Amino acid sequence: MAVEVVSPGKRNHALLCRYRKGRDYNSKLAQYEAIGIDVYWIIDRQSQIVVVFELEQSGYKKVGEFKDGDIVPCSTCPALALTAEQILNAG
Repeated sequence: MAVEVVSPGKRNHALLCRYRKGRDYNSKLAQYEAIGIDVYWIIDRQSQIVVVFELEQSGYKKVGEFKDGDIVPCSTCPALALTAEQILNAG
């Protein structure tokens, strides 16, 4: 499992929200897919979402975008029952 936190800043936020491009959403996604990371979470505090991808034979499948009290699924650790809010407000 890999977890990335999107860097803060107006430039990063505008780029990620408008086009869903950038290192965490594209480059790192492709890198983690290539080395076989089963689960990839992107924590975007500025957009207040947790995006979850799971690796399938054909590549990463987006499981969904989770916010507020949504339980964020984790196929590699099904007992983990954290809400998006808990993840976004940690630390």
